[in-house]
Amino acid sequence: MFKFNSRIHKARTPIEIINLINVGGLNFSNIVEVFGASKSGKTTFCYQMAEYLLEDYGDVANVLILDAEGAAGNSDRLEMVFNLRIGEDPRVERAPAMTIEMANDAILRATARAKTEGKILLIIWDSIKVSSFNNAKKAIDAQMAAADAKGEEGAPVERGMTEPLARAQVMAWCLNNTLHAIYDRPVLVLLINQISTKVNQFNTSVDSSGGLALRHNVNERIRLDFVKNIGGDKKGDLFKTGTMSHLSLIKSRTIPSLQDVPVTISDVDGGRIDLKQQVPLLAHQMGILTAKSGGWYSLAEEHHFPGMPEEAKKSMQYKEIAENPAYVEVLRHALTTASALSSSWWTSCTSVTKKPLKVELPLRLNPRLNPSIHPQKRNLPPQKNRLVAQQLRQRLNAQARRKGTALWD
Repeated sequence: MFKFNSRIHKARTPIEIINLINVGGLNFSNIVEVFGASKSGKTTFCYQMAEYLLEDYGDVANVLILDAEGAAGNSDRLEMVFNLRIGEDPRVERAPAMTIEMANDAILRATARAKTEGKILLIIWDSIKVSSFNNAKKAIDAQMAAADAKGEEGAPVERGMTEPLARAQVMAWCLNNTLHAIYDRPVLVLLINQISTKVNQFNTSVDSSGGLALRHNVNERIRLDFVKNIGGDKKGDLFKTGTMSHLSLIKSRTIPSLQDVPVTISDVDGGRIDLKQQVPLLAHQMGILTAKSGGWYSLAEEHHFPGMPEEAKKSMQYKEIAENPAYVEVLRHALTTASALSSSWWTSCTSVTKKPLKVELPLRLNPRLNPSIHPQKRNLPPQKNRLVAQQLRQRLNAQARRKGTALWD
């Protein structure tokens, strides 16, 4: 029987910075909304997570796809790109979700079975925007009949407003049931949602649809924005080779609010998020990789550390860095120290292992998260910035000694 520990077991994502900051990936017992425009990679993100879950947990893992729009009907791409074999692999199941009630019943049955069998479960609802609800026609007809009986001239306008309001209430009911079912269980629910534009007399905003209850009940919200196509823009090119999107973490209880994290989707691999290019792209965006003339890049001096590979001290082309495992590992280490250290990271490391850890405190926090500490925002030299980090390290080190848990070296 699988013994679940929420501090150790995580769901790995295809976004390296999320895995680094939250020590392994997204937390279980959560509902995560993944929304964005067309071609942004939200479906790819979810199905690639399903592939990782089966790889990491083997026979203990199960994946349930709630198919509302026939997206899972493309079994060839699911099998060849993400290794999700519906009908052949007993760990991967598919259930219709044309209505919210159907999805609610499927979620409750799957979570109850996973609890009985002691399994880890990942549920992908693709997508909640398409799922209607059983009583939609009845609610609309009742509203129209009441308006017609009163002889109101505004009845056509009210008819168009009825279904979204009623649908939001049904969605809130379903999410409440889901939260109760997955409480303290190794179950993660991914809601794929579309993006919508809201226009009023004052401004125009872009957000996901589903009402305020959806934004309140979900634990984390991940937004993907399409940026551009890669390749196919030169004369003689027949096909593009991929797309680029930006990922933003709109809401989270354990992970800092990430903004505009570059995500590259490679069409050469059938439409997968490319992990090789992700780390160098993010490192360059955060100032860890500094650009030089002629398309050369080098590691910033404040991120050098004793014992680092000599090749990481050299300037290289971007493609060479992405294909160099040692260089990428150094960048991953720099991203870990340059990102804000979340509370769940410290808690999970110290409370579970009970062993001394060699973890470096961030020398430079993300300027988007804390501009006051960034040297360029404060016009401080790197030496002064390192002094601030050293003072923080000493204070947390003293707290660790009093608790008797773990120490920074």
